[in-house]
Parts: sequence; structure tokens; C-alpha cells
Amino acid sequence: MSGKDHFLVTGRISRDFRRNPDNNSLWGTNLMLLPESQNISFLTIERSPTSHNEFAIPYPTYFHPTSTFEIRQWQDKIKLTNRTILFSFAGAQRRSRSQNGLVRTQVIEQCKSSSKTCRFLDCDVKANGCDDPMSLMKLFESSVFCLQPPGDSLTRRSVFDSILAGCIPVFFNQGSAYKQYVWHLPNNDGEYSVYIPVKELRIGGKSKIEEILQGIPNEKVIGMRENVIRLVPKIVYTKPNRYKPDKETLEDAFDVAVKGVIKRIEEERREIQELLLWASSRLYGQFLEMLVEKVQDEHCHNLDITNLRSKLIAYMAWGNVWTIVEHLRIIYYPEIYNTLKESLNTEWPKLSDIRTSTPVLSTNGASCVTYAINIEKVILKKRSKEITYKIKNNQSKVDVLPVVRKKGRSNMSQVYLKLSLLGLLVVAVVTPSANAIRKFVVLGGKSDVPNVQTNMEVQELGRYCVEQFNLHEQSGKGNVASSIDRAVLNPLTFSRVVSAQQQVVAGLKYYLRIEVTQPDGTNRMFDSVVVVQPWLHSKTLLGFTPVATPIY
Repeated sequence: MSGKDHFLVTGRISRDFRRNPDNNSLWGTNLMLLPESQNISFLTIERSPTSHNEFAIPYPTYFHPTSTFEIRQWQDKIKLTNRTILFSFAGAQRRSRSQNGLVRTQVIEQCKSSSKTCRFLDCDVKANGCDDPMSLMKLFESSVFCLQPPGDSLTRRSVFDSILAGCIPVFFNQGSAYKQYVWHLPNNDGEYSVYIPVKELRIGGKSKIEEILQGIPNEKVIGMRENVIRLVPKIVYTKPNRYKPDKETLEDAFDVAVKGVIKRIEEERREIQELLLWASSRLYGQFLEMLVEKVQDEHCHNLDITNLRSKLIAYMAWGNVWTIVEHLRIIYYPEIYNTLKESLNTEWPKLSDIRTSTPVLSTNGASCVTYAINIEKVILKKRSKEITYKIKNNQSKVDVLPVVRKKGRSNMSQVYLKLSLLGLLVVAVVTPSANAIRKFVVLGGKSDVPNVQTNMEVQELGRYCVEQFNLHEQSGKGNVASSIDRAVLNPLTFSRVVSAQQQVVAGLKYYLRIEVTQPDGTNRMFDSVVVVQPWLHSKTLLGFTPVATPIY
């Protein structure tokens, strides 16, 4: 699988492994930029938002339980903790004038100005306030909310220390957790955390954080804390030889990460198998058209091709290309079976190899999906023994099965089979082991993509759409979105794909609702249409337009 079934765990953020190879004086290495690393899955405490093969795992905390009983005991303890502080922040000031540094400055200032409801633990080197785990955990266990602004990077170990203490995390950047730990944290962000956009800190005054947190109903706070406490098993690393006296098993952070890697490998393997299936299906489609025409020309000149095609499709018990000949004998034309079989064996000796080499396309009553989008006609040229595809705006020739004909028969004129837009060209068979989503796809119809928030492929597809939009704007080509709505600012920053639908065409067409962040900090929704053709390794952005809703 060219490395796609391998993974590597790193103990630092991904930025430390993305050093510019032209500047050896910079910190870190260029491990993740090497060509050999592009297919490996990297597990790191902070992933790059633009990478497709990096997956974030929780920072190690102070708590490493030895049994399920210890985890349950800890959860019961923090449920009963008396929390006298509304919100707290443990961290150090950042001297940098970057956005992360400015956010920290505002957080510290607001915490100090709300001295009755907020506690600040200075982690500066001179203060040494965070060197003692006891003082840090005591602060978090006494707090209802724990502020988690970005620091040197977007993520913080403090996020997991606060969850461990049952303290509800408050984020100021979606890249601090929501877009990072998709395996370990739930999709319903608002059920276990609070998100305060940076723009609200700028315009809300010195007590904005306090106002927002005090405005959350007590019933919701209790529910959020319970959800946070439920997360504890998934964000701690237990001892490998942990004792299980009660036989109860809880997945820890390691278990969740390994399951995520295995799932990704299975998806990659399934994608490879589906690509092989596509190739086999195209071969079958070519063979079927050749077979239908041969039967019509040589035996039944008045044969209705559509009727024969429907008969062949109705009996879908065949497993590969060869067995369609067997079913032709059984269901329609037994009198021509021997002639056809002998002719095929004579003029295409390699056909016998297909019986063992062609992947099985159908088992246990598989269903049939037909494709012919963007194809205007198929021309069968018998005298040149090839099939030429005339595709809209493109012409190409491919070597396919030789056309069978009787000895001494003169070359026939070209036979044109004109197909409508949804005519039959390729028969793609969906097996029970194939992608479950595709089983329910009806030609021309749309289907919802489930689990969008955790579907990394869909999220990366949304990121691709935003990047293409930015490239068009930078090159001066413009875009439909910018010509319609001048309120759209560039460059846009991808946030997440909110919803997605897919449609089977000549590939897969995705309809995405994408949330982006504009340079001024405002969020915006865009509708995007993109076509993916896996067998060509290509993606094409067809549309990217703003949703007619106010900026929020």
C-alpha cells in the first residue's frame, strides 16, 4: 500500500517536523515534508491544519491509572468537588505581537479585572507557579470553567489537564481542539466546551468573558460538566499492564488512536479495491456493448438492443466478465453459445486468464448502478479492432477487447450506438463489502454523507475548495462569489464542513456547506460543488458561492 498501512507517533507538534529544508538553522527537522512520508499516518499532539495524513492525539497528563476501577474512582471524586471559582487561567504572558500573543494578553487582563470570579496562576519562568502539579490541579478542580487561549501554538496540554479535573474548557480558536482531536473529542462541541470568538474579546470590554460565562444557565453548566467527566477515560494514557479485576474495559487515549489508525488503513484499502472495481466495471461495460452488437449483427438483425441489455442486467448472478457468456447461453440465445465461446477463445486467448484474474464483481444478489454522464456516443470500429470514446470536449483512444468476427467476413461499416446522457456504458456492481453509502445511491439522486465532522476525507475536500477559491482570487481571475457579494473578504480560512451530500455521476459530485473565517475574524458560510474522479486522481471545483445569510 506504499506506506499507507504504516503510522508513526511523535511527541512534539507537527510544526517541529516541517522545517524548511533550505534553512538548516531553523528549529526541527523536515521529516513530514519528505516524499517518503506522504503516505504514512502521523500521530502527533498537534496536527497541521493543511495536512491529510496527520492526526492529533491528547497531550499526556499527570494521571496514568492502572485499572478501570481507578478511572471510575477518579470520576466520582471530581463529580463531588466544590467549585468556588467561576473561571481560571493558568499560563504565562506572550511577548509576541502575533494574534495568539494578543489573545493571551486580553485573557489575562480580563481575568485580573474579574478578580472576584477569576483566578490567574502565573506560569512565567520567574513565577514558577505551574511547576507543582498539585497547585495546578487544585486550581482546575476548584474552577467551573478553564480558559484555554492559544500560546506558542494553537494547542495546549492544559486542555487535557482541565478535562481531567472536570473543568469545562473555554476555547478562543477552533484549531485548539475542535479541528485537532477528532478521534478523542465528540462532534457536539457545545455540549462539553465554550467557544468565544476572538472578535468578541476585542469589542466586548474588559469583562466580556465573565458576562458570557455567567450567562450560561446552571442546568446547562451541570450537563456540560458531566459530559467533560465522561471524556476522562478517552484522554488519559493508562498503564499497558493495567489490572482489570472487574473485567470492565474502557478505551483509553491509546486504544482510541489505534482504532482510528486501523479504520483509516481499512478505508485506504477499500478505496484501492474500489478503484480496481471501477477498472473491472469499465472492462465489463466495453465487453457487454461488443457482445450485444455482435449478437445483433451476426444472428438477430432485428434484435432490440435495449431488450437484450435489460435481460442481461436482470440476471445479475454473474461474477466476472467470462460468466456473462455462460448466462447468454442460459437466458437468451443458447443456439449461439458454442459459436460465440469458440470465437472468443480463438481471437482472444488471454480471455481464459480473466476467469482467474478478474476480481469478482458481484455476490449474493448485488445491485447495479449505471453511469454515462458527459458521454455523448460510443463508436464501435470493427475494422480497427478498437473502441473509440468520443467524450465531450475530449477525444481519446484506449486498447480494449478485440472485436470478434467470422473468418472471411468483410469489414463492416462503423456502428454508432447513440446514448443519451443517462444511457448505459459502464456497469458498476456494488458488492456487500463495498462502501455502504454507495449501496443506497440512486443514479442522479443525492445522498447525505454521514458523520461529516469526523470524515477526514470530506473535511479535506472542503479545505481544497477554500484553497482553490483563494488561488483564483489571488491570480486575479475572480470568482462567482466575489462578483455577487463584495462583503466576502480574502483570503478565507477553512473552518469546517458543516454538511455534505454526494451524487454519483462520472465520479462523485459533492455538495458541501463550508464554514470559513474571514480576515477580519468574522465567520461565513459558503456552498461549494466539487467533482472527484478517483481513478483519474483529479478534483474539480465547480462552484463556490456565499450563503445568503448574515455574517456572524
